Amino acid sequence: MTAPAGELEDIPEGFLREVVAALLQAGRSFTVDLEAETLDVDRRDDPAGAPVLGVVRPVARGVTFYAVHPRAVPAQRFDAAVELAVRATNDQFDTTVELDPASASVSVRASVTVEGVDLSADVLGTLLDGALERVEETAARYRTGIDAVLDGTATPAQVCADVRASAIEDLERVVRDLDGA
Repeated sequence: MTAPAGELEDIPEGFLREVVAALLQAGRSFTVDLEAETLDVDRRDDPAGAPVLGVVRPVARGVTFYAVHPRAVPAQRFDAAVELAVRATNDQFDTTVELDPASASVSVRASVTVEGVDLSADVLGTLLDGALERVEETAARYRTGIDAVLDGTATPAQVCADVRASAIEDLERVVRDLDGA
């Protein structure tokens, strides 16, 4: 059964309901699959793109978010995609770029686990929204680079160097803006 966001009364008591309430509090738009305990969260970075998948793990009181790249990895580019995932993950602090060999898909992942901690909807929403933002940002930064590796027009090393340079440029822009304020 899928429940649209906003209908909290349709969600049974438990961690899934806490997650739904928290994401509503954070202003996120999503649908819930009650049987699978998953969420399809609309992306702020690419509203027309595929939603971010949220997998709720009630026992661990955790949520893992996945932004799946829209293109599958061609068999002849599999090794390059593996190298890209390893290099990209090495460059990340709080997200993982991963390759699923079974589906030949590249995704960006981040998790929040709050086992043993009771949090208000506001605090949990802030944590979940932050993880979603990091997943969306990382997926956006690597989107064209992943395509270039899949097309064979760039190496994983080149893509990661370009993403690092772009991140540095963004930080320099922020500093300039702060200095001018």
